[in-house]
Amino acid sequence: MGRRTTLPHPWRDLAKSAGGVLKLADALGVNYRTIENWGKGSVPQSEAVRDYVAAFAYRRGIVVQWGAPRRRCKAAA
Repeated sequence: MGRRTTLPHPWRDLAKSAGGVLKLADALGVNYRTIENWGKGSVPQSEAVRDYVAAFAYRRGIVVQWGAPRRRCKAAA
C-alpha cells in the first residue's frame, strides 16, 4: 500500500474513483508525481489535458471546475 496523499477536489475524487493516485496516473498515461503536481497547482495543465481529465471525470460522475468535456477520449470509455 502506498503512502497517503492529500489532493484537493477534483484530483482527490478522481484518484479515489481510479483506485489510488498510481492507478489514476496509469489511466491518464502520466507519472504519479504529475498528478500530485497538478493537484498542488505547481504545474499548470494545458487545455488538451484539461479536456482529457474532464472526460475521465465526467464518465465517473465527478464534476471538475474547468467544465465538461468537449470531446470523447479513450480514458472516458
